[in-house]
Amino acid sequence: MLKHKLAILILSLVVCVSCDFKYGVHKLEPLGSHADHNENVLEAIDRELKAKPNDGDLLKRRVNYLEISDWPKGSEKAILEALVVLPEDGELHYQKGHYYFSLDRLEQARNSLVQAGDLGYLTADYFLVFTKVLLRSGDSDEALKQINRFQHLDPNNYRSHHMKGKIFYGQRDTLQALASFEQAFKMYKNDDELNLQLLDLYLTQKDTINFNSVLKRMTRDDSGWLMKVALLKQDHNLPYHAIQDFKKVVSMNPQNLLARGYLTDAYFRLNNYDSAIRHSRIITSLDSTNLQSRLIRARSYGLKYNYSAAIGEYQRLLTIDSTYVNASEELNTIYRKVAYLRRLKEEQESIPQFEFTPIKKKKINID
Repeated sequence: MLKHKLAILILSLVVCVSCDFKYGVHKLEPLGSHADHNENVLEAIDRELKAKPNDGDLLKRRVNYLEISDWPKGSEKAILEALVVLPEDGELHYQKGHYYFSLDRLEQARNSLVQAGDLGYLTADYFLVFTKVLLRSGDSDEALKQINRFQHLDPNNYRSHHMKGKIFYGQRDTLQALASFEQAFKMYKNDDELNLQLLDLYLTQKDTINFNSVLKRMTRDDSGWLMKVALLKQDHNLPYHAIQDFKKVVSMNPQNLLARGYLTDAYFRLNNYDSAIRHSRIITSLDSTNLQSRLIRARSYGLKYNYSAAIGEYQRLLTIDSTYVNASEELNTIYRKVAYLRRLKEEQESIPQFEFTPIKKKKINID
């Protein structure tokens, strides 16, 4: 049955080769951040539907807003109601597949997407969601076939090369993955996910020349982007380089606790305990309940052999959260160390101290 549906899908692709991708790079303006606006629109649509319950345009409009609102409760019911009125609407079948994919109901998602393709709904978003469903189902070969068809339909869409790179990377074919990511980057340079995956591959291959070359072409004064690059460098065990980026982010906003927290951790990893302590104090001055910064400060004092300061930090941390397992375990370890050192000192002090004086040699007279 599935092979039959896929065969029909191929035929649909051939028929639609000349059709435009009506939504271009992005099907809908992402309105997810405007939750209140979406809710108000949905309420208005529901009021209209009470008077015109079988209005296809209203039913589709409601599903569209549910999709860009990340499928809130009641989405499945709304999709099924729309399909009763518009059973041959390919976009609705795509949205049904998209909804099921969001719930990880992969078989239902795949069946709905195949049906959308049968009905000629062959947009960029369709292929990208369908490919993700296939990849999550473990069918990377079919996913690659779908992306190749996507490229045939829309050769200038960078997302097909990006997705192909992901497929190759999942198949551990890093050379082809890199080639696909590079091609996508040539076509479009403002996709953070793509850019980070490309940089990640360069660092994995120890290709610092291309890494720095590409990074320069991505340079911008965006603290969010700098944070992502810094975390990538840290993941590749480049804490010295990561620190420079974290410091830039902190300079842009001294109250950025997330960046300052990573900076504190980076100093700690480099055994620069004084800097780690200094930045952790700045964090707790802004947020006294920040447990991670207190934990790093306590650990730093412990590694500097300042056990009394370490004990004080652990105790303050446990006052805030008595269930913090790491803190309680590490505090007990410090107590054991201190107890051992005290016993050692007492044992040394209990050993009698003798004052040795040089022995005078007797003079021997020889007649």
